[in-house]
Amino acid sequence: MQLANVAFGGSGLKSSAGGSANTIPFLLAVLIRPSANRRPSVRSGANGNDYRHALGRAFLRIDAIDQAMPFNQRVDGSIPSGLTNPIEGSGRSSRWRAPAKGTMATVPPSSLWDDDPRAHAAHGIEVARELCSCEYPYHVLWSILRAADITGSLRYQEDEALTPVLRPLLQSGTRVLIAGSADTGTLCVAGRIAGALRPQFTVLDRCPAPLRLIEEFATARQLACRTLRVDLLALDEGARWDVVLVNYTLQYVAAADRGQVLKNLARSLAPGGTLICVAKTGVPLSPSQAADSQSAWLDKARRKFRAAELDLRLAPSEVDEMLIMAAAGRTARRLQLPTEEELVRGLHEAGLVLDREAVSPRKQLLEAEGAPQTDVESSIILAAFRPA
Repeated sequence: MQLANVAFGGSGLKSSAGGSANTIPFLLAVLIRPSANRRPSVRSGANGNDYRHALGRAFLRIDAIDQAMPFNQRVDGSIPSGLTNPIEGSGRSSRWRAPAKGTMATVPPSSLWDDDPRAHAAHGIEVARELCSCEYPYHVLWSILRAADITGSLRYQEDEALTPVLRPLLQSGTRVLIAGSADTGTLCVAGRIAGALRPQFTVLDRCPAPLRLIEEFATARQLACRTLRVDLLALDEGARWDVVLVNYTLQYVAAADRGQVLKNLARSLAPGGTLICVAKTGVPLSPSQAADSQSAWLDKARRKFRAAELDLRLAPSEVDEMLIMAAAGRTARRLQLPTEEELVRGLHEAGLVLDREAVSPRKQLLEAEGAPQTDVESSIILAAFRPA
């Protein structure tokens, strides 16, 4: 086995070969298999032997959203690739056509907001292989993590904590921005909380892979949802949304950039609108605790993946390599989780007024699962409004 030192900082992960002026002064050893003829995986280096562990920022300029634009069009007015125009006519009165072959099933599941990650894992991987613009196979990996219940296992319990914060803000037609989403999961969280109401959802991400899955999901279920591809640091939308939901997104943003992201999101709110921030918080880990946490999480992920027995077109060695990368990435994020004080200060500096504060049951749920104390993360929900 070979040890590769990886430094974590900036917008995500960077190989030490690439260097970075904004890295955390701590190196983790990531196990990799040396091989002269190693087959390149998604977004590997040019010779297949060097993963650039970085979530590259795609600073994209976007035009203003046309409020009269039919639902399920992208913000640039185009129809998602592989889908027919979901609307004939305008507004909500429409006849829906089936998506093209190879997209998500058009028959809704028993629950409108059940995204069934296990059933859609293979398709999610296929879309990610085609479209993921991250500099390592993040969205290939994410489909595996959710399908094997390695991540997202606390989602339904955590919905109960978010519901009393988000639900009173929603009506049919409320303009809701979901700021950052790796798949359809957060959209489904908001949809379940909305119940019979039908807000107008927009889902933002800088990678086209999750946006494609969201477009297919919304079309199959006749949901009012648009997608917006832009980096949060480049977001320049004024007074656009009534509610902005940032659900476990800030942990992927470099600590130095979080304040600017909150300011951009605050500007995007309509006067009187509310920004809801759901974020992991935790006690900083020592280097030895971080190494132990990374090893324990990787062991758990491997066990869950084997138990899931997923039918995927991926070699076991390729999956294991991605799980190793996931463990390293998770540990890197644990080292720079925001504090409650940092988040409250950022909301205030963005010109927002803190309105509500709640604690997610995440800590208690993890403790009940028997997680070691170094892996017991807390989670906080903050709601702040833009003065009218």
